Amino acid sequence: MPRLPAALGLLLLAVHAFLTAHAGAAGARVRLVAPRNDASVCGKVAFLIRPARGVRRVAFAVDGHVRDVDRRSPFAFGRAGLLDTAGLRPGTHRLAARVWLRGRAITLRRAIRVRAPAAGSPPGAEPTAPAPGAQLAPVSDPPPGEPEPVWADEFNGPAGAPPDPSKWSFDTGRWGASAGEQQDYTDRAANVSTDGAGHLRIVARPEASGGAAYTSGRIETRDKFEPRFGRVEARIKVPAGRGLLPAFWLLGYDLDEGASWPQAGEVDVMEITGNDPFTWYGTVHGPREKAPDSDVSEQRSVRARSAFSDDFHVYAIDWRENAIQFLVDGRSVDGPVTPASFASRGGRWVFNRPFFLVLNVAVGNRWTGPPDATTPWPAAMLVDWVRVYR
Repeated sequence: MPRLPAALGLLLLAVHAFLTAHAGAAGARVRLVAPRNDASVCGKVAFLIRPARGVRRVAFAVDGHVRDVDRRSPFAFGRAGLLDTAGLRPGTHRLAARVWLRGRAITLRRAIRVRAPAAGSPPGAEPTAPAPGAQLAPVSDPPPGEPEPVWADEFNGPAGAPPDPSKWSFDTGRWGASAGEQQDYTDRAANVSTDGAGHLRIVARPEASGGAAYTSGRIETRDKFEPRFGRVEARIKVPAGRGLLPAFWLLGYDLDEGASWPQAGEVDVMEITGNDPFTWYGTVHGPREKAPDSDVSEQRSVRARSAFSDDFHVYAIDWRENAIQFLVDGRSVDGPVTPASFASRGGRWVFNRPFFLVLNVAVGNRWTGPPDATTPWPAAMLVDWVRVYR
């Protein structure tokens, strides 16, 4: 990518700041070049990494949505390292750069406040550097209104196509064996693909693979979309059958940065065992305050008159700072999970940070037990859409 022009370099010296992070024991150092924290900006904004040796790639995100992935120095966001704020509404936005460095990943962050361009300003005009010591006027967030969609997948691909690679990654291999799970996750179309009718199919099959007796699929938005707060929902039809556990859930982003489970946190928006397709469960998992390697959970459930596997239903969370409210088909289930309710169980609140989304069908675990002769095969979870609002 071309280097930044000299004029913009001078502008950076005048109005930008460096954010420095250290990457573990290796002592490697990388810097995020971006506006200073909470700066008011308009026009084009520099947003790049000044790397140390050992940086392999950088994923640049705005408001949790990955916009660009660089694998070559100088690791600049977009052409010439410029983010055009014309595509962002006025108000506060989050910039982030996930840096893969010497076998681990770190995330550098900065908040900016985008202001509307002045009347008569030409499109794409560069911001003007303020006088030294000048104070930038604060900008108010837009008034509250209808939820704003920030990310969605409608799964409108042709039959047999993989999920959109700009939104989802496959998480393959033998997962959950210690918890009694018996599936090998693959990236085959036979296990995960669109059906040509507006659905994603995640299919579990009785076939030996990777040391497991079954194959299935698991996809996630890690490093591609990692929201922090908002309405997160999906319209799903689950399979029924002993030993099946379809799920729509979220995991804490810092699993990439050395955090372990349950310290990173987990929010299960939907789990419905194939053994009992009449009961939905929503669960929050986090670390115990006095023993962080131990899991504390707080759960909500709904017992329905007809099986959830009979039709599509919408499973959601309304996720705000210090509150997670579960919803099924638009109806709130009991009260929200809060730091106080979680602390009453001995848990530590770790849910005010970004999380990524996961869809999968597990086979066999301590909760459901193994499949048996009554389990129907293949067992498919159909996902009509996944949508996130703020």
